[in-house]
Amino acid sequence: MTQAETTAHALPEIEGAIRSQENPAHFMTAKPIGGRLRAWWRDTLLCETGAALRVVEVGHIVYPPRFYVPLDHLMPRVTASPIRTTCPLKGHARYLALGEEEIGWTYETFDFAAVLAGHAAFWDSHLTIELSPPSSTKP
Repeated sequence: MTQAETTAHALPEIEGAIRSQENPAHFMTAKPIGGRLRAWWRDTLLCETGAALRVVEVGHIVYPPRFYVPLDHLMPRVTASPIRTTCPLKGHARYLALGEEEIGWTYETFDFAAVLAGHAAFWDSHLTIELSPPSSTKP
């Protein structure tokens, strides 16, 4: 049995967990938020969407939860920065800018992390998030 297989057997089952192929202890969950999300960068409305995902990632630490929104729901013109990095769980990151300021990232995902394909997340520094519960219709 390989080290990865031994580690995978020792880890608890987590419903919907997406695990790194090389390190099963590095995993994430991505769930629809079930409501509406509005996000601002400073005073600029970035998006309003009912299709955001809440992503929780566990690696060598438990990372702060992130909201990922569909790229085609972004309202302002966001451009790609030349900076690229790789995450062993999610894929190849491409950073995003609003004007001259880097605001977030998107992934060219690995196949097993495809749930994040076509989505973007943002740095916390100047981000404001507003969440609304799902609308309910009463009979």
